[in-house]
Amino acid sequence: MKVKRVKHARRYLTLFKNSFGIFEPYQILVTTKCVIEEGKALGPQLAGAVLILKRFQLRKCGHHKEAVPAAECIMNMIGTENKNGYFVASQDRTLRSHLQKIPGVPLLFINHNTILLEKPSRASHQASDQVQISRLQPSAHEKETLVRLKDSATDAQPKRKRKRPGGPNPLSMLKSKKRKTGDETKKKRIRKRKRRKLAEHVQQALQEQMTGCSS
Repeated sequence: MKVKRVKHARRYLTLFKNSFGIFEPYQILVTTKCVIEEGKALGPQLAGAVLILKRFQLRKCGHHKEAVPAAECIMNMIGTENKNGYFVASQDRTLRSHLQKIPGVPLLFINHNTILLEKPSRASHQASDQVQISRLQPSAHEKETLVRLKDSATDAQPKRKRKRPGGPNPLSMLKSKKRKTGDETKKKRIRKRKRRKLAEHVQQALQEQMTGCSS
């Protein structure tokens, strides 16, 4: 189980590192002035817890004039983006559920005397996916460079010369002339045949045959 927890923790830390820029040395948000003041206000039963909190680094929360509830103070320290890259260590489940809605907030809690790193929330996974997608796309500077290269490539291409309309093909003209001359000779032959008359003796023979048939 211990080896499995270590593997999970390493995978979670890699996600926070690559997607949200949370590097070592890690900053763990355990206590603030507001947290200590709330512990004192709860009475002597939490005196031991207050002494333990004082051993950790006290983070400046900005609530100098008047302390606010501990959960509200922690939420204000994290904000909407966790710009400082804090790890939040808390046993308050309600506080952790609120922090899970903010992308990039690693959460620590104690279970059976063991400090555990909570699994990244759904909001953290969604934000991580968006970060990875944006990294695959070209930046604004890269897009401008691509446009310039494309324009320079189009300008460098030689322009094609338009072909001027040429004259008629001499071979085709010869073929058309041959066709015309051949057609004209055929027409002349037909006309000559029509103009030829029958000889006189042929005409007489035909008339005699016709008269003989009629008698």
